[in-house]
Amino acid sequence: MNRREFLRGTAWMGAAAVAAGCNATRFGFGRGGTMQGFRCAPLKRVRIGVAGLGGRGTAAMKRLAQIPGCTITGLCDVRPDRIADCQAFLAGIKAPKAGEYLGPEAYKAMCDADDVDVVYVATGWQQHALIGLRAADSGKHTFVEVPSAMTLDDCWNFVE
Repeated sequence: MNRREFLRGTAWMGAAAVAAGCNATRFGFGRGGTMQGFRCAPLKRVRIGVAGLGGRGTAAMKRLAQIPGCTITGLCDVRPDRIADCQAFLAGIKAPKAGEYLGPEAYKAMCDADDVDVVYVATGWQQHALIGLRAADSGKHTFVEVPSAMTLDDCWNFVE
């Protein structure tokens, strides 16, 4: 079976679930309603903090830094050389210097920073839920590379 055949054979399941009124709250899961219709006020400038500046995090930071309307305002890692390399890139594209958050728990300060709207988590997968949930609890928009969670409890913590 190829992907197209799989999708053709299973696409009806989503429609049937919606038609049946299936949602998490109907079955007693979660504390709130759905996120359908959720809206945030538009941001004139999106200020992004990146946690985890290894290969994937650095590549993501470089892409995000070049999107009009986006500014990298936080760089967080356990290795100072990675932060320095990212600062050099920002300087090279004439972007402002980002705040530096160095150390294993420095993500907490970045998540609490007033000049960060979005936290992009690109650390090792073991820290994805820890940092992502801290960012969400701090009121930040949270982008987490997959997997965002490794336990069912952490999945529900993200939902809630």
